[in-house]
Amino acid sequence: MNADVIQLFSLVGLRALAEYDAAEYRRVTDLSRNELDEKIRQLQLLAANEPLLAEVLARMSEFDLIQGESRSQTELSFLLKQLSNSCLQRAQQLALLQGRIARSEDPGIQQARAVVRDTEPPTTTSPGGEEFVKLAAMRLLRTLPAYAAEFNVRLKNVEVDCLLRPADSRLPVVFIEAKVALRNEDVLKSAVSQLKKASSGWGKGALQVVLTTTVDQSLRRSTIGGRAGEPYLLVYDQESNDFVNDTSEKQLVDAVRRVQDALP
Repeated sequence: MNADVIQLFSLVGLRALAEYDAAEYRRVTDLSRNELDEKIRQLQLLAANEPLLAEVLARMSEFDLIQGESRSQTELSFLLKQLSNSCLQRAQQLALLQGRIARSEDPGIQQARAVVRDTEPPTTTSPGGEEFVKLAAMRLLRTLPAYAAEFNVRLKNVEVDCLLRPADSRLPVVFIEAKVALRNEDVLKSAVSQLKKASSGWGKGALQVVLTTTVDQSLRRSTIGGRAGEPYLLVYDQESNDFVNDTSEKQLVDAVRRVQDALP
């Protein structure tokens, strides 16, 4: 299953969103509609040989049909909302299936991986790891206005998994380092160290996030948002497409909005 197809479903969902709720679309991304259309065209070429591309093209045809045949603005908005939600849900479903397929390999391979997981910290290269970062970033962009996500960003000699960059340069940049699972203090320290190195040249206003899908209970108190220089801990659940510890998400969003409200 190609990740480009998964992203295509997400982008078609965003394209429908742009038509029926322009304000919400602007909150999610700063891409213009023309830029979004161009990204969709590029991904179509990259996914040309994927069997699921036909399903994406059917959704795009449905988009054109809705725009051409709707008899009222109310009908248009309702149908586009349904299409947008179905595309985003399909993207999430495929991302989950992709992770499960990768995990259902030969038992001997699984046993070897289990040994590795006991001795090495998990990273975003684990099955489904990169996809969970993208999905979590999209979820976070719902509540962070005028931000855009960049993935696998290299700054000097350090690479972070995701960078949320604001359209207004006066707002704080958000650095995200992801670990599929946080099982011990060493994994957490590694993520925090990476964040501090990456954000060191961006001033005290830069925000840091450790993103994971599961965390040992003993580590929750080790990462506390709200203090200067301290990272926020966000635990993302793909099944619900939401953050488990929503308090940390609220603290992060509040930190951005305090800066925004203080702007002249």
